[in-house]
Amino acid sequence: MKKEKQLHKKNNIAALANFFRTDLASVIEMKGADRLDLLNRLSTNAVASLLPQTGAATVLTNEKGRIIDVVQAIHFADRTLGFCSPNNGETVIRWLKKFIIMDDVRISEQTTAFAQFEIHGESIHEQTPIFFDNDTPIVPMFHPREVSIDGNVSCMTFRIPSIKSLGLKIIVSVENVNKVHQYLSEIYPELNDEEYRNMKIMFGMPTFDKELKDAYNPLEAGLLHYVNFKKGCYIGQEVIARLDSYNKVKQRIVGIVCSDPIHEGDVVYADTQNIGNITSVCFDESEQKWFALAYIRTEYAIHDTFVSVQGQQAYISSFPLRSHE
Repeated sequence: MKKEKQLHKKNNIAALANFFRTDLASVIEMKGADRLDLLNRLSTNAVASLLPQTGAATVLTNEKGRIIDVVQAIHFADRTLGFCSPNNGETVIRWLKKFIIMDDVRISEQTTAFAQFEIHGESIHEQTPIFFDNDTPIVPMFHPREVSIDGNVSCMTFRIPSIKSLGLKIIVSVENVNKVHQYLSEIYPELNDEEYRNMKIMFGMPTFDKELKDAYNPLEAGLLHYVNFKKGCYIGQEVIARLDSYNKVKQRIVGIVCSDPIHEGDVVYADTQNIGNITSVCFDESEQKWFALAYIRTEYAIHDTFVSVQGQQAYISSFPLRSHE
């Protein structure tokens, strides 16, 4: 039985496409004429000029340029939805409200109003063409579409950064969650929480409160594509601009592979030099290897470099993580 369970896990992760229910991801709703201006003043990307039915991801940063959260902002004519990290909606709302003075902005948490799913894979535009315009996956990132499943279940979809080639988020009202879950489960293997977490590690996707938190800045976390260096000022902008201009990014996320047990928080060494720490770990039963994400000092973040973790030999791998040949 145990061997069958392990095989099931491996087959799920190795499948061409998977789906995962992500209801813990927080959702905030912003209303008022100044909502985009506020978000633009507090985050790294240029979101002030978003048009209705478009969106963008942006990083909320504090005065030191450190990460508060990554927000997927989906903009409509009458409101903007912000999809945040799990259980972090209240923190995001408190931070945004801290800077509202005379602005016309109203913010509320709407997490419990929605059910959320993600699909990741190479073939999702072929397996579920209803989610795409003209059966093509080449759609702008974070641009929402209204879709009807089986003619009677309305949902919103938008493209997201993917663990596997192509990613899609599906948002549905809570009363229709079982219908959408049934629809997806007839097409795709479903990942459980552990499988989803492991797949993110394997493909180098950072996780909130592990790689994404206020100990790190967006450049260290590999979020350069969410930073607009041409926009105006925002909280933390001077710090981030200085790090980029003077090439002072001191650490980066890398993948670590080890044949012996390693754990979150373990120190990574190059010879006797402390060069970083493990932030996320999973064990691959088929390869009998431990795969991990770590923040490593930039000068040591080189693929196929041998390091040690708690006295055990390991090496830095490119993504997706793999055994060293």
